[in-house]
Amino acid sequence: MKRTTSAQSYREGIEDGSIAKSAKRVLEYLRKYGPMTGRQLDHAIQGGHKRLIELDRAGLIHVVDRKPDSQTGKTSIYWGVCEAPMLSDTPQPKRQTRKELEAENAILRAALNEYLMKMSKLYDKAFKAGYFFGEKGLPMPEDI
Repeated sequence: MKRTTSAQSYREGIEDGSIAKSAKRVLEYLRKYGPMTGRQLDHAIQGGHKRLIELDRAGLIHVVDRKPDSQTGKTSIYWGVCEAPMLSDTPQPKRQTRKELEAENAILRAALNEYLMKMSKLYDKAFKAGYFFGEKGLPMPEDI
């Protein structure tokens, strides 16, 4: 007897198209019957709640409301179909390699160092001009 994990089952569902079919059923059901919670959807389509986040990320459904569930009394999310589907509500960040992150880090460090040097020179100039900065110090003059 072969035991599968949920990750394996998910990969198999992607490959055989059963997840896409399930997502399509959920979308059609929401179109036909209107906004509902994941629990309500699960009563109509077994495992239907599992497709909600995927459909949301695809921009096909959205959160319509958050209100107490009539059966549980707990605040529940009501999902509905988007009138004009969006491509994506948030752009997915590009995965970066370690080298790319190190290069970006070096650029940001250089920019920060340049800014700190500029501010240090500005404070030195103000101090020589007789201005004191601190808790009870004077505000920075505009002409320095």
